Amino acid sequence: MRCRSLPMVAIEVLSLTRQHDVTSTDLAAVIEKDPALTAKILKVVNSPLYGVQKQVTTLKRAMNMMGLRSVRVLALSFSLAEGLRGNRDDNFDHQWYWRQSLTMAVTCHLLAKITAAEQAEEAFIIGLLSNIGLLGCHRVAPEKVRTISEAYARHDADLCQFEQEVLGATHAQIGCALLSNWGLPDSLCQAVGAHLGEGIDKLEGPVRQLASIAQAAATVTDLFHHNLDLVQLESAKQSICDQTGVDEQQFELILEELHDHVKQMVAVLSIPIGQTLSYAQIKAQAASQLADLSMEDELERTATARQATDAQHQVNRLEKEKQSIIQTASTDGLTALANRAAFDRYLAEQLQQAASKRTSVGLILLDVDHFKKLNDTHGYQAGDQVLRRVGATLKTVGRKVGFSAHYRVGQFAIVVPNRPPALLGAMAELVRRHIEATPVEHKCQSQQGQIVTTQQDPGSHGFGEACGRLERAGRAG
Repeated sequence: MRCRSLPMVAIEVLSLTRQHDVTSTDLAAVIEKDPALTAKILKVVNSPLYGVQKQVTTLKRAMNMMGLRSVRVLALSFSLAEGLRGNRDDNFDHQWYWRQSLTMAVTCHLLAKITAAEQAEEAFIIGLLSNIGLLGCHRVAPEKVRTISEAYARHDADLCQFEQEVLGATHAQIGCALLSNWGLPDSLCQAVGAHLGEGIDKLEGPVRQLASIAQAAATVTDLFHHNLDLVQLESAKQSICDQTGVDEQQFELILEELHDHVKQMVAVLSIPIGQTLSYAQIKAQAASQLADLSMEDELERTATARQATDAQHQVNRLEKEKQSIIQTASTDGLTALANRAAFDRYLAEQLQQAASKRTSVGLILLDVDHFKKLNDTHGYQAGDQVLRRVGATLKTVGRKVGFSAHYRVGQFAIVVPNRPPALLGAMAELVRRHIEATPVEHKCQSQQGQIVTTQQDPGSHGFGEACGRLERAGRAG
């Protein structure tokens, strides 16, 4: 892949890197050729990121304090950053690129200071160059990189696979090849190539540790650039701590300090990166989102509960309708007692239970004497009124005795389960007396004087006898 060549200072720093006998004086001579680069290095050395107690004003002193190796890496990092600024008119989102890269670089540096202090500067440059593969690809295939950038904006789940499909490799693999072509150290190239987790298991020793730090930093960068929500980070925290050796308290502190350190690096490098968020802001946004989700869940739960309540009401209504239909189908419309079909079913059930349990079933049959004469003399409406009154009496008294039914026109039956035969006669007499004592009014005239005659004259055939006399009592089924 062809890409812009390295800045001259970077080339000279790389050349010195390959020399085993290079001195701080040699390196300072190269760096001081670029006053802007020298100023940036001194600003970073004096920043809270490095935590020096007394201000450093010369490269020589910086090298004495930080070491030749650290200053060399810083010089190389900033030279590369300057060379990769790019053209603002090339339709590449440079603000997004540097926002990602600087967050990665600072996170790598903070993690490495805790777990591998001697590699902190290498970790910084690995983070800074972690996305260089995308920038390199943009120079030769801008449309493809734009497609990938849109996938990043959509937060697509498997970006590695998407990059493989579009570019034929991930930006980490492309970055590794590009840096190797520029002659950077193999350890740095391999760590950049593995920062997405690809091939990290094949690395060993310090290189694997750097790659693990870079992978953890990539997860944190996703959080700060809206590619990962706080809930996902919480689930990833333990994995990151296990992977890097940083404990949870230290990792939380890194997240809290990250935003300020990134802003300091932005000021040093003078690179616009657009709007950034602090960890506190991210947590506040996440809390708001969780509250919204909780509200949505509550509304959904309420709606579901309402639907369940409505469904239960519907079930209850249908059950009532069902019972009403069953009741209507089993009830005599005139007397409101069980009809013949219900009587037959109930009697059959009781006889079956009595046979299995060796118990008895009593049956009391009643009819209204001379019912035809009653209808002929007083009309069918009077006859219906007598039947309704007898039915009402049996519903009241018969409930205490047994199961009452309108057996035929003018005839009634009471099923008495599991009662001694000797008791049936007394039950029948109780029912008869209640019927006898019940007045029947028809056409606003009381017929009680006519109908209650059974006790006084059992042989008479008056209207009262028709209402009161028991045709048969105490017959056991």
